[in-house]
Amino acid sequence: MSEPDQTLRVRSILGATATSGLASAINVLMGVVRAKTVALILGPAGVGAYAVFQTIYTTATGLAGMGLHTSGTRAVAEASA
Repeated sequence: MSEPDQTLRVRSILGATATSGLASAINVLMGVVRAKTVALILGPAGVGAYAVFQTIYTTATGLAGMGLHTSGTRAVAEASA
């Protein structure tokens, strides 16, 4: 691999990493803002109820998916091979 190709590849990887890191940071910041907003509007009891709702929602979503993401990935990998 030539030097310019390697430099371009490294820049591409760094750019993708920076984009992913920025998206993660924004996601964390939005979570903090959402939690603060819920706390201000609903109070302590409301925050507890919201947490229970989120747990039930996450569990239901996981059960409803029943491994669909994993099987879809496997099917695509088998089709590509």
